[in-house]
This record gives sequence, structure tokens and C-alpha cells, in this order.
Amino acid sequence: MTRRLALVGVGKWGANFLRTIVATGQDEISLIVSSKSREQLDAIALSKALLLTDISFIDSHVDEIDGVIVATPPAVRAAIVEKLLRLGLPVLAEKPLSLQRDESLKLIELARSVGVPLVEDFIHLFSWPYLKLNEQLGNNSPMEIVSRGSNRGPFRDYSPLYDHSPHDLAMILQVFGCMPESISMELQGVEGELAFGANIALDFGELGQADIFSSNTSAKKQRLFELRQGEQCWVYDDTSVDKLTRNGVAQNSALSSCSSIQLVLDHFCGRKEFYKQKKMLWLSQAVAEVLCRLEFQYRESIRNY
Repeated sequence: MTRRLALVGVGKWGANFLRTIVATGQDEISLIVSSKSREQLDAIALSKALLLTDISFIDSHVDEIDGVIVATPPAVRAAIVEKLLRLGLPVLAEKPLSLQRDESLKLIELARSVGVPLVEDFIHLFSWPYLKLNEQLGNNSPMEIVSRGSNRGPFRDYSPLYDHSPHDLAMILQVFGCMPESISMELQGVEGELAFGANIALDFGELGQADIFSSNTSAKKQRLFELRQGEQCWVYDDTSVDKLTRNGVAQNSALSSCSSIQLVLDHFCGRKEFYKQKKMLWLSQAVAEVLCRLEFQYRESIRNY
């Protein structure tokens, strides 16, 4: 099932989407909205896409596209997503939908009310190790999760809580399927207002607990998700050769030859359904709510540094 896609924003992640779509040929890039020149775009991947310099021009091309990927900076993302949803266009948006809780919730409610698909790209939800792990989980025992997302940088003009931790939160909340009963956070490795690490604890009562370490001041890159349930221990380590192990034994999957970007595109374009739309909107809402509470705790804690 080939889809005609538009791409808004061709930074790092937008370029990854462009390369993947052109390389696989499963979908067609019909339209690109970017400040980059045609020559710059062709250097990323050759396509015959119509190039627009402003999102306002997309109104005249609604009938020519089946969905839109929004990979702009988060400060301008919400307004673009809202415009596209009101035009009736399905949207795959990079995380976070917004840096403001109320803006995120407004978009989620809009998607629900107009019945237009909105998928927030928590990319690790669509990695084959996480999908495989998620398939194998039981539902009778409490779970203990340790999740780590850290690196030296990137240093942006917004809190690193909105950079690394949405991935951890999305995976954890998807597994538990409910909001935590309590949320707490302690800062460490503080180098500035927008450069720090955070130890985050989520308590899900009888269902279990999760601990997150999220940082842009770490010495090395980490993307680790370890889940224990009963006698089983799954470890998804995105920096390891063995991406997924179960009780120390390497796992594999029929999806292991597919990149996470290709899998999220397959989901968005309707070739595979990994999660129900209702669940994805709930997940976006839950992540926005938890991020808001963490940001509040961060603002209180940073005063001591």
C-alpha cells in the first residue's frame, strides 16, 4: 500500500525520513516543506517532490497527499500539526508534540474530535527489540523497569527532559498501560539550566515500578531498557550488538532487518498495526502529563544549584 507523503522540516530526523522513504520506494515523497534548497535536498536523497518554502502553501495540495510527517523544531510543531489536522490530513509528528502540556492536549483532543490519525513518533516503540519484548510479556506479575537514555548533548534551547525522557516514558507507560501513582525526580550532573541529568522514579503500585535516568551531561551514550517480571529479564540495549536478550540469551525477530523509521512508516501508512490509534493518543496524553509534572519538579529543584 503506497502512500503519497509530505515532509515538513528536513533537519536530522526529517533527513532520515527522506532517505528511508526514497531508498525503500514503498511510499512516495510528493511534497516537501523546507527552507533548504533543491540542491541541498538532492544531496540527502533524490526525489521528485514539489518543494514549498512555507506551510501555508500546503492548503492547495491537500488532495495530492495521504499523510504528513512533521519533523520541525518543537517550538513551532504544535501550530503546524494543528493546521494539518484541521485540513483532515493524517500526521506523524516527532516527539514532543509541544513543549507545553496544554498545547499537546489540545492537539490530541482535536485528533479525537475530527477522527484524523495522529501518531507521535516515539521511535523506540517501533524498534524490533521493543516490539518483540512487548509480545512476550505476561500480565500476572509485577514489573520492575530500569530505563536509561543519556549522551553528551545534544544541548538545545529547551529542557533535556523533553529530549531523552519521552522515549523512556513512552515505553514504560505503554507496558503498564496506566498512569503512575507517584512521580519523583532528583537532579545530578547539573552543568547549567539546560544541561543536567535526572533520576526519575515512577511508582505503579501493585503493578510495579520504573526508574529512569535521563541526561545530556553523561560521558557516554546509553539507550537501555531492562524489564524484569517474575523469573524473566529482558534487556533492550540499542548500543549493543545483541539488541535484545532474554535471561542473557540473544533474541531475534522477523522484523530485525527493518529500521525503526521503516516500521513507524509501515504503521503510519497502514501496512502494519502495532498499536491502536486510541492507545497512541492516550500514550501521547500520558507522556505530556508526566513531562509537565517532571518539569514542575525540575523548576523547583534547579533553584538549589
